[in-house]
Amino acid sequence: MGLRRRRPEQGPTQNARSIRHFAIYGTLYGMTKTTVYLDTDTVLALRRMSESQGRSQAELIRDALEAYTARGKRPLPTGMGKFDSGRSDTSERADEILRKAAKKGRWR
Repeated sequence: MGLRRRRPEQGPTQNARSIRHFAIYGTLYGMTKTTVYLDTDTVLALRRMSESQGRSQAELIRDALEAYTARGKRPLPTGMGKFDSGRSDTSERADEILRKAAKKGRWR
């Protein structure tokens, strides 16, 4: 779908306006637009599922990805569990430890 050429006095075409406004079209109501390439069998199954459940394909994809990512293990922060302070009460003393470190300028 190409842009139609128009004289400057006629103003931009609908296609040109759409392209110009594309910059703001990407995040809507806390969601980000993305593109996913699917094989033909998956597309057909998704369409059938969408029609039979009366839900949009986008909604089905969001639900599936949400369930998949919820099952995945999140990596531990760097260094987590790799060092032994020799103390068993570190978590209970976290506020005290951070306060002392801040006073000494070791933590900001």
